[in-house]
Amino acid sequence: MSGRSSGTDARQSASDEQLDCPFLFASSKNGYAKKKLEDPDGYEAAFESIIDFIPAPKVTPDEETRLLVSTIDYNEFVGKNRNR
Repeated sequence: MSGRSSGTDARQSASDEQLDCPFLFASSKNGYAKKKLEDPDGYEAAFESIIDFIPAPKVTPDEETRLLVSTIDYNEFVGKNRNR
């Protein structure tokens, strides 16, 4: 495997902080994301992991609503397209 690293190599070179996150077995083709291979198919484990691991946004109800939208596209014919 010249020029490519396996997942084992990536885990060995990652810091503890980088590895402090949930790991799931997932296949969109087969329709599952699960913590253990023996678990039933479905995406519940992915949704639960997101809720448990990612902190809720900090909001101030009295402030105006703000939204930032960014679109970066690429088209083989046109090339890079940024909010034209």
